[in-house]
Amino acid sequence: NYEFVSTLQQTCIEAKIFGMGWDMPCFEYGTLISDENAAIYIEKYKKQGGSVSEDAVNGYKAIRKGDYVITRLKNSHYYVGRVSSEGAMYIYKENDPVYGRFSWGGTVDKWIEFANDGELPSEIAGRFSQRLHSTIQRIAPYRQRLLVISMYENFEADENRRFEIPRLKIGVNNFVRSLNYMELEDLVALYISNKHGSEGY
Repeated sequence: NYEFVSTLQQTCIEAKIFGMGWDMPCFEYGTLISDENAAIYIEKYKKQGGSVSEDAVNGYKAIRKGDYVITRLKNSHYYVGRVSSEGAMYIYKENDPVYGRFSWGGTVDKWIEFANDGELPSEIAGRFSQRLHSTIQRIAPYRQRLLVISMYENFEADENRRFEIPRLKIGVNNFVRSLNYMELEDLVALYISNKHGSEGY
């Protein structure tokens, strides 16, 4: 239901929250995630006959205040936020049309909006062009982490406070990182044409 999901996502942006599903009453709102609380939650969810992603729960356990989160909504807009809660916490509220849809989540200082792929570094847009995504993924590569921080910190910063990212040195072993997914498709098409053009491709 595109309209339902889109409206829910926009409400989360306005409320400055993020979170994952697998909702059920388990803790008071604001209870911080911990190894013990995560284990209690997973066991209770399983006893109700459900299946919850332990990888997703573990991903939320790693979130700390000051971390950066990035998401893409159904309308293809991207949002970057800096975590303002002490870490992931239980944001479920029974019978609430928004918070009643989540279990673990958190709050951000604000969300910075990017309207399309063209406003993002291609390395970041490329991560979101993958076909399948887990509920939560850590931004592991150092350069991608710096790019996400830069997207947030430079959005409203004046010239004296800008976060400078070292330029990527492009060579034969890493040039594809500087291309977006459409440019990569063009590159593959060029390769096929050059290699197999005489065969009718």
